[in-house]
Amino acid sequence: MIAEAAYRFRWARFHIGELITGLVEWSSHLSFGVIIISAIVFGWLVAAGWGAHLSTVLLFMGAMLSAMGVPLAPHIWLKAAASLVALAWIIAGLAAGLAVGQVTLGYFDLPFLAVAASAILSTLMSDAPQVSLGPSETYGDGLLTVLSYVATGLAVLHLPGPLRGFLLEGILAAGAVVGLVAILHAQQVPWARRIGTQFGWRQDDRPPGTMCNPMHLGGYGILLLPVAILAGFQAWPWMVAVLLIGAAIVLAASRTAWAALVPMAVLWGIHRPPTPEQAVLLAGIGMAALGLLMTWAWAARRMPPDPPKVGVPVDLTPWVWVLRRLTSFDGLGSRWRIWRDVVILWTWRPVAGWGFNALVILRDRRFLRLPMQDTLGNFGPGELWVDQAHNEILSWAFSTGILGLAAYAWLWVMAFTHATNIAVLCGLFGYAIWLLTGWTHLGPANVLYAFFGLALAGTR
Repeated sequence: MIAEAAYRFRWARFHIGELITGLVEWSSHLSFGVIIISAIVFGWLVAAGWGAHLSTVLLFMGAMLSAMGVPLAPHIWLKAAASLVALAWIIAGLAAGLAVGQVTLGYFDLPFLAVAASAILSTLMSDAPQVSLGPSETYGDGLLTVLSYVATGLAVLHLPGPLRGFLLEGILAAGAVVGLVAILHAQQVPWARRIGTQFGWRQDDRPPGTMCNPMHLGGYGILLLPVAILAGFQAWPWMVAVLLIGAAIVLAASRTAWAALVPMAVLWGIHRPPTPEQAVLLAGIGMAALGLLMTWAWAARRMPPDPPKVGVPVDLTPWVWVLRRLTSFDGLGSRWRIWRDVVILWTWRPVAGWGFNALVILRDRRFLRLPMQDTLGNFGPGELWVDQAHNEILSWAFSTGILGLAAYAWLWVMAFTHATNIAVLCGLFGYAIWLLTGWTHLGPANVLYAFFGLALAGTR
């Protein structure tokens, strides 16, 4: 027992020192833009009469930075840094509110707190050598990142109604900007390519991040599309956001996201059938989107390809990439193997899990890695770097065990059963379908937990 305690102490000391070093490094990635925007928002809130409510100001600024700023940040480290700043603001806002009685914790806070507690427990109990307290270098996942997600949901839950509506409009506007950059990036506009990704629109070697990364753009678009449609019904200029976010979903080439559109439409039709005018408007938007995509495809086919580089996969034009994803089912076999391995690893620590960012090294030590598939669909030499379960249920079961999975499921059930906004409900439903082959990630996850807060705040 003494040896075990000594091992735990050395493990904690190492990772806490690593965390402090990482925090110093991440702080250098914060630009003056975050500070300037924060000052502008703070001034606007004070001018609007919220200055006397310091707790509300801090909660709103943290929620805005998390749900709007993180998806717009072009680099993974800027996303991680912004999430940590938002976490600090929200904790300060909750503490200030609890101290003066402006914030009171209730039943709807419990699922958020349960998720946070399970995440902390799994990290403290893990003996995996690569478990992350802070954001990892690949996808930015880690304990503090998950706590920032939970804090975002709590902040939205305790915001006044007018500020929640303003926040939702801001989230939608940020999604429209991401969609616009995705379209320009697909057209290979230089500045858009620099913002969207450093490597171009490829099947392989895609850098992490929401901004125009096909790996996560589909889920992000699915989450926001119903909100854009509802806003477009209420004010027609928001239909521009419908076009931009819809185009981003197509460009993401995520077959799970495409498949989620049908059940989302059915759910919307059951709960809120569109009027004839709205149906005609949606049909017109669909035809306009189809014409836009056809024009874009014609332009993409006439554009010369990038010169080949040694050791780098050949770029696919976005149109060819989308068509290939429509007509093939590549990747399903590898996912079955990943899911099988994750289940086996989970059975070794079923209660508390392995912690965050521990899959890659555990799987590499226990199982043979998958052969790499090139852009032409051929398997060749090399190894596929597998560090995610590619299924949200398995991902949470592996990382946090049965306890964390139960807390996470509780949060989803509460959101589904208490959501009064049909757009938020459909967005969560579609995102849940996308998560069958995906996972929560910096950017989309910040918006997801904001939607959790919106869903529970409607009946709070």
